[in-house]
Amino acid sequence: MSYVDVESFKTWLGVQAQDDDAQYQVLLDTASDQIDAYCQRSFGVSISATRKFHPITSTVAYIDDIDDYDPAIAVKTDDNDDGTAETTWTQTTDYVFEPEGSDPRYRIVAVGDKSFTLSRRATIHVTGLWGYTTVPPGVQTACNLLARDGKAAMETKYAFGMVDLGDVVRSTRDNPVVRALLDPYRRLRVVA
Repeated sequence: MSYVDVESFKTWLGVQAQDDDAQYQVLLDTASDQIDAYCQRSFGVSISATRKFHPITSTVAYIDDIDDYDPAIAVKTDDNDDGTAETTWTQTTDYVFEPEGSDPRYRIVAVGDKSFTLSRRATIHVTGLWGYTTVPPGVQTACNLLARDGKAAMETKYAFGMVDLGDVVRSTRDNPVVRALLDPYRRLRVVA
């Protein structure tokens, strides 16, 4: 999935020709994949599902990006390590999503006297809307910049008779503007 559609990219570039649309789509898809790899998350549209997680401590678990404003959100835990989540938790009383002021949230914290069961199994089962409701503007701009850089690289390679789509868009870490746009969205994994 591309974070920018071809028509928006062409408008951003100031291009109107239709003959390069397939090439632009490849560049945008590649740029989007590079953004996901750099940020360690996907900015795709929200989907509703139940996902399972391992807590890193008895009070903290890192989860996929979740829309905590979803009224249908449900958190259950497997307290006896049998693979079935039998205990339903209440938001704000038993747990909170963090970080505060972030949308979406990616950490669940037990509050009060609640604690997660530590096990080899994923003991936290969360049902809700996962992902972003819209792609953040900074991510869209980074996608445009990376695809533009890829286009320029391809044009240079065509001029010299060397074409390899594998290295066309590879500069997420090499482009300081792209890094500055994406760093606020970068998810750093914590190892317990």
